[in-house]
Amino acid sequence: YCPTNVHIKTLYLHYLTLHHPNHRPHSYLSNLFTSILSLDPPNQHGPLIWSRYLRTNPGGSDTKLSIQVLKNATKQKEVSSAVLQDYFTVKIEEGADHNEIQSIFESNLPRVHGRNYVEFVLLYVRYCYSTGRTSEGEEWLDKASSVESRMGTDWVGVERRKRRPRTPGQVVETSEGLMGRIKELSLCDVVHDSSLLLAWAKVKEEDGNVKDAIDILEVAREKFDTDVKVWLALGRIWERKDREKALTFYKESLLMGSGVEGLVKCAKLSKGESSKISYYSRALELGLNDGSVYNAYGNYLTRKGRVKEAGEIYKKGLRVCTRDRQSLYHGHAKLLIKEGKMDEAKNILEVGIKERKEEIAKDVVEGRMVPSRGEAFLRHTLGMLLLKEGEVVKAKKVFEEGLLEEGVGGAARSRLELGAALCSVRLGDEEQSRSYFDKSITSDPMHGHAWQAWSIMEIKADNLAVAKTLVECGLKNCPEHGALWQVYASLVNRQELAIKGEEDEKGGGLEIARKLLKSAMKIDPNGNVWCAAFRVEEIGGTADSCRKILEDGLESTKGQGGKDRVK
Repeated sequence: YCPTNVHIKTLYLHYLTLHHPNHRPHSYLSNLFTSILSLDPPNQHGPLIWSRYLRTNPGGSDTKLSIQVLKNATKQKEVSSAVLQDYFTVKIEEGADHNEIQSIFESNLPRVHGRNYVEFVLLYVRYCYSTGRTSEGEEWLDKASSVESRMGTDWVGVERRKRRPRTPGQVVETSEGLMGRIKELSLCDVVHDSSLLLAWAKVKEEDGNVKDAIDILEVAREKFDTDVKVWLALGRIWERKDREKALTFYKESLLMGSGVEGLVKCAKLSKGESSKISYYSRALELGLNDGSVYNAYGNYLTRKGRVKEAGEIYKKGLRVCTRDRQSLYHGHAKLLIKEGKMDEAKNILEVGIKERKEEIAKDVVEGRMVPSRGEAFLRHTLGMLLLKEGEVVKAKKVFEEGLLEEGVGGAARSRLELGAALCSVRLGDEEQSRSYFDKSITSDPMHGHAWQAWSIMEIKADNLAVAKTLVECGLKNCPEHGALWQVYASLVNRQELAIKGEEDEKGGGLEIARKLLKSAMKIDPNGNVWCAAFRVEEIGGTADSCRKILEDGLESTKGQGGKDRVK
């Protein structure tokens, strides 16, 4: 009916190449593209669709022809930013030299504006960083940062990646310049959302400065009091410090439309089974295809001992969910481990890892890149299960393969590095284990188990001074980690902590020990901590101070098993 309608032909080309590339012969598709250009020579959609098909054709890709199609499209008087970005990206992948890449960028930059300008600059900035041209990349970011607030957010992201060590011994840059730049960008008039302030708070939190992070989030709340991301960020950061306060922020986020995430958080932090069930029910209604909701509810049922119901929830989630399926595989595997079904758990984890790898491969082909955190947690659980069963070499391989995946950073990376460290300890390779422990606490300074495991290894190696330093650094980063306090108490009880010494004639060691244990008593006043405090006073205090510690300990541990130890 409309043989000359270029729009219908373009849509048909898009449909065939994307969904049914083998439905028609290659020659038919090529003729269809040719007819599109003959009807509308300046057309930009046709070349974009055809060039992408040429690069991903199941019957054999043709990158050279794809590049030529895009190059011809860029010669038109009006060019789309999508064509320019594809052409630029393909030339980089082809291995074009820097002069050619720079020429393509600079000659075409005046042809794009607004958000498209930002996107094109970001492509060049990422190219600069990937090829070691950091100064040039930063220069372009500074030039474009006033165009749109998102540019400032990307600047933050680039700086955070720069500060993450990727090789042993690599120096991590300080955050002073980063802080100043974020502050400058986040407080300027061009910023119309909370993204930069949230990024600033996140970097502060990563640096262990939680108080400043909270202060920044409070500023964000004043400026953007209806932004749901701010309320959720406040809830997340308060979870480690005050769960009641965190719950208050999450409830407020529901009023702003936080939806599933806010409901699940409220369910986890609420007291009373009816309240929890109510939140989970509402979350399931809203997140019918969201794996994280089913996983959270399944975890809750598991903790309540309703194992059969939990299993059904995980299975139903895997049948109906299209989002965050990895959390379901993870939760179901942990349930099977709890039931002692180790082989089934390993099989579930391996299926989840395989599915995730296939998803990532598809994302890459279609031009998307999604972080691999879901796969990282599956690998961590599988590796720890293998390690527990004595399959150390196989476990180490699982951890190290996970570390090779793109997009794995922060807490997920830290857990994989800790797993690799524990395997190295079991294999007797202390040097490699120390390297992995160091990477683990660098990736996530608040990973208390990493500090704990490293300090225990040093205690067993009779490196008590090193162990003491590690425990104290760990407690500074995660002061509420009970296992770290147990290690510290163990050091004190065994008289292996230097309370007094030639290097500390003023008794500073005694005061540090008292201060640390006083903090521990506020966080987790168990019998072990009080016994450690008594040991400190026995070594460096007086009879009266010893008696007071024991009396206070007996009072504080009433109703606890630790009371017998204090007695």
